[in-house]
Amino acid sequence: MNANILILYAGGTIGMWEDPATGTLIPLDLKDLNKYLPEIQGLNVSYEGISLKTPIDSAELTPSVWTELVEIIEANYSLFDGFVILHGTDTMAYTASALSFMIQGLNKPIILTGSQLPLGRLRTDGRENFITAIEIASTRKNNEPLVQEVAICFGERLMRGNRSWKANTEIFDAFDSPNYGNLATIGTHIIFNEQLLFRSKKTLKFSKEMTEGVGVLKLYPGILPSSIAYALARPNMKVCIIESFGAGNVPRNEEFLNVFKEAIDRGVSIINISQCRRGSVDERLYKTGKAFAEIGAIFGHDLTFEAAITKSMFLLAQGFSGENFRLALLENIAGELSEN
Repeated sequence: MNANILILYAGGTIGMWEDPATGTLIPLDLKDLNKYLPEIQGLNVSYEGISLKTPIDSAELTPSVWTELVEIIEANYSLFDGFVILHGTDTMAYTASALSFMIQGLNKPIILTGSQLPLGRLRTDGRENFITAIEIASTRKNNEPLVQEVAICFGERLMRGNRSWKANTEIFDAFDSPNYGNLATIGTHIIFNEQLLFRSKKTLKFSKEMTEGVGVLKLYPGILPSSIAYALARPNMKVCIIESFGAGNVPRNEEFLNVFKEAIDRGVSIINISQCRRGSVDERLYKTGKAFAEIGAIFGHDLTFEAAITKSMFLLAQGFSGENFRLALLENIAGELSEN
């Protein structure tokens, strides 16, 4: 029995066809993909295509797009074996992370892909990414989908969505998963690392709300406590993600720490993640990190920046605050955290 795949076009380069004769970019007609990608016929899959009401440039992404995607997937979940989302590359990791929190209890694949060059160009990477994403979404083992999570298929790799980030603007292998292994290696064959695939123990649940009261502050040598205080005083600030040095280190002087403590006492959750893309923050390693933890900062371990932002938005929308927010942030919801 052929797998039935729903293809969602959210926007981005991969959804645009460049007419070789005129050079004009025109949107793909998802009802006639065989015209653009005749190779799909060799995959033995059935498919349908849906576009967002208003496909967006990747840089124009807002949480409302995530809500629209969740609504479409929920309405069609029982009708399809898997989902492929065509998305702009710049914010693809944010969408992949957000969907992993907004749709819990998945037992089907949601595969995001995109391209660096439009379809129709002679050297486009979109063709291989698109075809491979469909093949992965349709792969089954023991009469169930092999992949049962939100993932990004790009270049030579399949990566967990909430572990990924866009690492390069020029090469075709543009995404990286710095703190978690590839779910599959893509070459002449697709080789799955099945021991790394996520299996949720939760009941299927679709959430459509995200709260945007999340700020970001990147530390640098010489940053003034007054500048930090100004940033933390922003109206409606509920969470602030601090990109700290190395393994979670911050200046240990009293004035600096007091600025954060005052914000925490006001009810602002402070999440500490590293400026380094690889590795983890750990309050146990250095006195500077320990002092930050002692005033109530939450150490986000090896969360990616994209996962920290979207998970915070999700948890705020679920009504978490204070100690309950801390506990929920440190719960491994969809494979976004490594075991400590």
